[in-house]
Amino acid sequence: MIIPTWQRNGTNFTIQARQSGVEANPYTFTSGCAGYRLATVSKTEPEQTLLVLPNPTTGKVTVRFRLGAGEAATLRVTNSWGVEVGRRAVVGTGAEQDETLNLERETPGVYLLSLQAGSKRLTGKVVLQK
Repeated sequence: MIIPTWQRNGTNFTIQARQSGVEANPYTFTSGCAGYRLATVSKTEPEQTLLVLPNPTTGKVTVRFRLGAGEAATLRVTNSWGVEVGRRAVVGTGAEQDETLNLERETPGVYLLSLQAGSKRLTGKVVLQK
């Protein structure tokens, strides 16, 4: 990789501002670019998420997630006081999957959804309005 002349170490630059015909004092500085570094980006696994739709909701909500094929997990719903108001066992399909929950009997507020599969936990929030 070749560093352009104007970026090399020791190159002098002079800048001067002008506004409405009035010039400011020039400012000279020297480049300090002595070398370069080539960065690479490695591919990482996509971040696991728990998507909750619609949000806010008036009752029924779809929870979208991905688990490995045959992977067992527990989907929990907890209210803002920390009380568990729902629980469901789910088994992964190896693809993106949806679970529909009905919160129509619950009081309006913020609910925490968590999907626990072994040591892996995904969380999301939903606002219930009525």
